[in-house]
Amino acid sequence: MNLIECSSLTGAVVGSGVGAVFGYQWAGVLGAGAGAVGGFVLGLFPGPLIGGGLFWVVLTQDRWSRRKQLRPRLGRYWARDQAQAWEDLKERLPVATKVQGTVILRDSFDCHLDIGVTFPGRINSWNHPHDNPTPPPLDARVEATVLSFDDAAREVVLTRREQVPPE
Repeated sequence: MNLIECSSLTGAVVGSGVGAVFGYQWAGVLGAGAGAVGGFVLGLFPGPLIGGGLFWVVLTQDRWSRRKQLRPRLGRYWARDQAQAWEDLKERLPVATKVQGTVILRDSFDCHLDIGVTFPGRINSWNHPHDNPTPPPLDARVEATVLSFDDAAREVVLTRREQVPPE
């Protein structure tokens, strides 16, 4: 059971109890049954909203901490004044281009490279499951291939696998 389901069921149970109490005070035994059902249904909605909000906070905090760690090497690559530079890079650096870069940040799921284009390159560990699952050490030189572009994070998504051209 995930966080959203758990918070939704908790809200439904609490809503059912509150609805039953208010329904009983308002209309007796029949009101308690109707209040319990109404409270259960209405209690389902705040749970996912709260759980979704908590999930958004965690994702935002992760993105901000990553940017804070990348800033000393790459500056403010996500700033609005870099929008045109990002679009120019996507035209200049087509998919399947081989690049080399230096590892500047590692975490448990991916590593970020400075590939010399102002924006970071990111190699996800799930893009190369057949390789060694541990990311390369900091300051290591890595050769990779451009897989796609992450517009939301303004990162070049890379892979270490050989790309087979589509037929």
